[in-house]
Amino acid sequence: MKIDSVITSVNFHPDYLTFVKPWREFWSNMGMSTHLCYVRSGDKFLDEVAEQAINPDSVHYRIENMDYGVQAKIARFYMASKFVGTFLVTDVDMMPTNRSFLEPYKNAPQDHLVQFGVDHFSYQRAPDIGKWPSHGVAANMETFQEILRSDEVENMQELVNHWTGRAWQDLRCNPVNRFPYFSDESLMRELVRSWNQPDR
Repeated sequence: MKIDSVITSVNFHPDYLTFVKPWREFWSNMGMSTHLCYVRSGDKFLDEVAEQAINPDSVHYRIENMDYGVQAKIARFYMASKFVGTFLVTDVDMMPTNRSFLEPYKNAPQDHLVQFGVDHFSYQRAPDIGKWPSHGVAANMETFQEILRSDEVENMQELVNHWTGRAWQDLRCNPVNRFPYFSDESLMRELVRSWNQPDR
């Protein structure tokens, strides 16, 4: 797998905004292009200040009745399914210590989903068996589209509405949950199970 770009998302939370500049610089120094998603707060002044400071590549309006932090988590996956190329999904506040982090991805076929950290001890006990960290997930646009089914909707709001109406086995998948009760890792696990492509 050849990764074309590294993608992450933030909202106005100051703890994350401060990481944007070092995040961009780090991945640029690694020879990678970056894509930053910003989820607007709804406060015009604050959003103008944030957008001038971080210069996002894509901007998303806040979805009504949805936790602001949950939307920010989902935005990076959604945008990775909308642009041509292969994306490495990252957390803005997590950066590897050396280039060897990228080596395992080279062994994966281009149309596969890389579940980096799937063997981590945190995911070897219930109810988290079968999950993997969101940071480090990689796939191309078409694969993300197949998993998220984002090619069937016009925007992120419609995708969230589709997920909200599903009967999830893991209740932490529901995107209308408040931030402490939502897990994008749980959501991805269930979406991948529904995708039913064990060889990819």
